[in-house]
Amino acid sequence: MFDSELQSRKTQELIIILQELEEPGLSDFDLKLRGNRMKDIYLSESGEVYRHSYSEITDYMYSHHVCGGVPTIDPGSTILENLHSIQEDWETDKECNEKEKYCRALQKLIDHVNLEVVRLGQMADIYYKLTMKDTINQKIQENMKGMQEIAFKLEKQQKVVEEVEQDIENRRKEIEDIQGDVRNHNIQAITVLSIFSCVVFSFTGGFSLISGALNILPNIPQIRTPLLVGVILLISIVLIDAIYMLLRAARHYTHDYQGHLVGFVVFNILGILIAFGLLTKYYFG
Repeated sequence: MFDSELQSRKTQELIIILQELEEPGLSDFDLKLRGNRMKDIYLSESGEVYRHSYSEITDYMYSHHVCGGVPTIDPGSTILENLHSIQEDWETDKECNEKEKYCRALQKLIDHVNLEVVRLGQMADIYYKLTMKDTINQKIQENMKGMQEIAFKLEKQQKVVEEVEQDIENRRKEIEDIQGDVRNHNIQAITVLSIFSCVVFSFTGGFSLISGALNILPNIPQIRTPLLVGVILLISIVLIDAIYMLLRAARHYTHDYQGHLVGFVVFNILGILIAFGLLTKYYFG
């Protein structure tokens, strides 16, 4: 058995070699030198074999590959690769008398390091899954916030679209009203023109008729004069009534003031009474 001081010294030397084996890109010569140093640690002149402690390997791997509770990605891959290279080199060495003892000790070291690599890898996987979960949750929250903002913007745009559609509907109704007003104005204009045409024809026809009656007035005997005047008065009343009603209709379509109908009715009554008075005088006078 090694004494405690020698055991501690050999452990410190082994840890130093393990630290050196963490460096990538070591040459075969460098690995050969470190393999010889490890052989000196494990084998002694008395034939005893140094036995490293699993807890010491655990402490080293944890302190080297865990920083602030966060394990490194792919821990121990380099040291395992270099240890396997040293093992292969010693297994092919025919000059080592105690090769079997050393290779068994080296295999035990590799197994212990490999166990820690697996454990640290699981720790790293769990840690990064948890980290990824937090990251995913954060991204989900950010995406939900972004979706809420998009929904708010879409709602505002929807309101704008509804306002535009309402404005378009109002414009459409205004256009329809304008088109209706234009049609009404056209109808009214045509109606008024027709009425004024009738008024012109009435004036023309009435004056022609009255002029003809006045022309033949000198040829009529004096006794028939009341008859002619009465007939002319009745015809004049009819023409005046027709012209008045046409003008009244024209004012109705143009929304103009139509005057009082009472005065016109009184005028008609007086005219008719005068005409019938003349006719009565002719027939019964």
